[in-house]
Amino acid sequence: MSYKVIIPIAAGIAMLLSGCHGKNEGVVAEHVISLDVDELLDEEVSIFDMFSAVEVTSLDNTYPLYNHVHVGTSNIASDGEHIFILDWRDLSVRSYEMDGTLAVYSDKRGRGPGEYVAANQIAYNEELDKVEILCPMCRIFRYSPDSLKFDSVIDFSGQELLAAHNFWRSGDEYALLVRSEKDKLWNLDPGSLELSSYGYRPPEYLDHYISAQMPFFEFAGKPCFFRTYDGLVYTFDVGERRLVPYIEWDLGKYQCLLEDIPEDEDALEGFDFVLENSRKRFSPFIEIKAYGSRIFAGVIHNGEIHTICHDFETGESLLFEKTVEGMSFLPELFRDGVMYKFVDYTFLPEYVNRGILDPASQAAYDKVLAEKGAAIVRYRLK
Repeated sequence: MSYKVIIPIAAGIAMLLSGCHGKNEGVVAEHVISLDVDELLDEEVSIFDMFSAVEVTSLDNTYPLYNHVHVGTSNIASDGEHIFILDWRDLSVRSYEMDGTLAVYSDKRGRGPGEYVAANQIAYNEELDKVEILCPMCRIFRYSPDSLKFDSVIDFSGQELLAAHNFWRSGDEYALLVRSEKDKLWNLDPGSLELSSYGYRPPEYLDHYISAQMPFFEFAGKPCFFRTYDGLVYTFDVGERRLVPYIEWDLGKYQCLLEDIPEDEDALEGFDFVLENSRKRFSPFIEIKAYGSRIFAGVIHNGEIHTICHDFETGESLLFEKTVEGMSFLPELFRDGVMYKFVDYTFLPEYVNRGILDPASQAAYDKVLAEKGAAIVRYRLK
């Protein structure tokens, strides 16, 4: 899959998540992942080095879904009993049973109670048992997971923020990636609607480099977010309203440094520089997810998505563009020992080799292609 395909979509999803210093300049991360990139690239990787099984479920095609696959976890969520999908084309919300049956279809666009004029992200709030949708006009809408009926809205508009791009619930509060005249990262108290800044102010020219797919994730019980050019992962000191460097990548000569990126915005137009820079670096990081002791990162090299999988418990690292089964990979939604990936028929052959599936999944695979529909792919962790 050429990087040129994913750039326009990634650029429209969120603002760049980048820091303001080079490697090791003022950074003391709790964890450092050091990789011998050349050695790892020479090793073959099987999908079964990471997962015990891959399964395909065909989604009901009454209301056809199309997904670019590289959008990331902004448009899929789960409560363990249903898969919730935010359709980027018409902004409708779908709830599917785990067998792919359509449970609820709901069009929430509009200006009435419980309706949004735009939507950037869907998530499941485990503590409140609510589906949450972020409107870029600084509102978080809550819905019942069973019926998708409107429950309540957190309206934090009319303050310092110009737009909200992504959010992550951290305890009783939310971390927000936003567009504002100053800072990019804020904390929201949903009770008082008080906003407080983390003081995150990357150089403006980095906004032209590349956007993150979905910059928030959780690791070891800690909420995290990453900056794109070198993948540095931060966690939050909520009490002090500051960011704490948490996981640093050491990729040797392939490491992207801040000084690699020109400050001249014209040099970044059209993403030509991003593609050229990826020929000698591993940059940008477009997705990072974690589960248990393992972290998965999608990063660009030579214009193609590569996957880094690192196990903090064993110290084992994997690095590949495609598995020996010929499968591309990009981490998505992890829950209960399973990674769920939403893939439409155009990308299913690239991301799943039919030959590795059991008969039931092969039948579902064939159905998706025949109907030009969409699937949920389950990757069961070892």
